[in-house]
Amino acid sequence: MESFGNDVQATLDAAESGETPNSQYMEVTWQSYWNDSLLSLSIRVLGWTSDLIDYAVYHYNFETGQRPDNLGLLDRFHVDEGDFIAALRRGAARQFDSHYAPWGTGGLSPEDENYGGIAIDLAALRAWTVAEENFSLDLAMFCPNGDGTFTAFQPVASIAGGSGWYYEPVLVEPGPGDWADGGPQSEDAFVSAWLTDDGVSVSFSKSQSRDFPDSETYRRAYGFAYDTEYPVAGCYGDYQDIFVGASGQDFCPYVFLLTTDGTVEYIDIFGGLWHGCLCSGGPLYGFRDIVGFESGVYEDGFGGGYETVYAVDKNGRK
Repeated sequence: MESFGNDVQATLDAAESGETPNSQYMEVTWQSYWNDSLLSLSIRVLGWTSDLIDYAVYHYNFETGQRPDNLGLLDRFHVDEGDFIAALRRGAARQFDSHYAPWGTGGLSPEDENYGGIAIDLAALRAWTVAEENFSLDLAMFCPNGDGTFTAFQPVASIAGGSGWYYEPVLVEPGPGDWADGGPQSEDAFVSAWLTDDGVSVSFSKSQSRDFPDSETYRRAYGFAYDTEYPVAGCYGDYQDIFVGASGQDFCPYVFLLTTDGTVEYIDIFGGLWHGCLCSGGPLYGFRDIVGFESGVYEDGFGGGYETVYAVDKNGRK
């Protein structure tokens, strides 16, 4: 026996008679998630007039006969609200980066004359994707996967589309990260950085060696304290390695992060200290298949040069 609601039945009748469908939807599909007595549905809707896809979620507990709200869902799976929102933001950033970090648009590369402007535009779109106003438990749409993770449907900024963003499935993984017990670390002169459960931390040691820049000169300029851990905000990637190196005529240290996807993110240490916030700058767009980093000298063509850092890809190209 088939049973349809009024809207669906009217659309079916119109299709059989060759008339224009009365429904605004071209396709409606769903996926079910069962967790004991709890049924969750993610509903995917494709409209007739555009290629935009909308999502909705529905939850019903057959044991209690009630529809739990988002807070009730998190309580059921013993997930803290703050941990969930942090993981949701991390998942949204990774979804954005999966599209754009390897530079999959138009064959452009970092050597292209338009690279700077487009990279700035992408950085702005990424900032909107992770902006605080996009993350609240009241607005979140998600379904539990049953393994401690969730599938959420979150707005992710896009370079295409009139609205500038689309809702996309995002994997949400609350809980400790890969480096809860400490991870890879790197140092250059008096600057050290290492991977942590929350991303990255940086510290500074006192150094007056002839082989290194005098740390006191930079401490007075940027105001950091010695032997103090400085957490870095905005680190959302899945990282496998870290590298600290200087770039430029003066000693300008950067942290470079290698993701498991072979892309690169960066942290401008002195720039962040100058503005009062150590924060990841996000992906260096166009770097792909990277396996490591090397310090070197960039020759300026006039017999001189300056320190730089090279990303090395899987083919050995710098």
